[in-house]
Amino acid sequence: MDPCHPAAELVAGLEKTWQMIQNTLARLTPADLEQVFPPFGEAERVRHAKLVEPALQPFAQMWLDAARLAGVVRPAVSLQWIIWHVLEHDINHGSEISTILGVHGLPVVELD
Repeated sequence: MDPCHPAAELVAGLEKTWQMIQNTLARLTPADLEQVFPPFGEAERVRHAKLVEPALQPFAQMWLDAARLAGVVRPAVSLQWIIWHVLEHDINHGSEISTILGVHGLPVVELD
């Protein structure tokens, strides 16, 4: 398996994620954002871990093991928190890409 992905594939992935966020935000009301999701129990964590693509299964298993060992239960979270968390995730990866580009003397990602 090749861990490197062409730039076009990375850009397409980021654009797809942003489109999902944009479409979701366009249809939600402020009341929708207040919807709260209860914590994951062991069964839900296992179910979600199985949804991860095969190449990332070892990391999903690490997540399951760490959660089991720590005994930590994620608190209930609102839909607003989930959306912000997805945005944070994309912002983080965008800054990583920008840093790597800059280190190699290439134009960095411009945030408009």
